Amino acid sequence: MQLRSKCVSILYRLLKDRIGDVRAAAADLLGDGGLDPSVAAELIAAAGDSDRGVRLEIARTLLRINFDVRRAALDLLSIIIEDTRAEMPNQADAR
Repeated sequence: MQLRSKCVSILYRLLKDRIGDVRAAAADLLGDGGLDPSVAAELIAAAGDSDRGVRLEIARTLLRINFDVRRAALDLLSIIIEDTRAEMPNQADAR
């Protein structure tokens, strides 16, 4: 197995770590390899993470690696915005 494949495999496992900062860092590092459809698929699959910071990092990475997955990243950012609004009902609408 090539070194890059081993590293990517480890990062996929870290996307499921119990610590949100570790998952976010893994998402960021997965984007360093450039366009790779399997990486994009893993990130999209992980986009349902319970941690908003992880979801934000996944969206950033998707935007960085591939124009074709920008729609998924934008959808994820919309969900994050709606989650934030739902958590702060007394705040004025930020539109």
